[in-house]
Amino acid sequence: MDAVLDRLLKAYGRELELYEEIAELARESVRLARIQAPLSELNGVNERKQRCLREIDSVERSIALDKERWRLEGRAHLRATELDGLLSRLGASIEATLRHERETDRWILSASGLDQHHDSAPERNSLR
Repeated sequence: MDAVLDRLLKAYGRELELYEEIAELARESVRLARIQAPLSELNGVNERKQRCLREIDSVERSIALDKERWRLEGRAHLRATELDGLLSRLGASIEATLRHERETDRWILSASGLDQHHDSAPERNSLR
């Protein structure tokens, strides 16, 4: 079971790196949307995020059997908290990305005039 856990920790460590890169790219999207940068710049950032997501998908496919084995046999393992902590960090990174993505959407809608709620301007709904 140690080998399974080691592979999962390595894989999820790589995923965390990728999700942190995606979160940084999402922050860049917010910056670009705020300054009303050309859509081509936003598209470039989105393409980089897509490359990261494809790599995450590849990592996930590579550990599918290990994940199932861990689910069935590994939860009581002495080192289970290592994996739990890493998964918690992954979740936090994904949540941060989603917040940035929502803020980008608000800025784009506001700049396009499609935002019907004038008192919900992005400045008032900025991330905390």
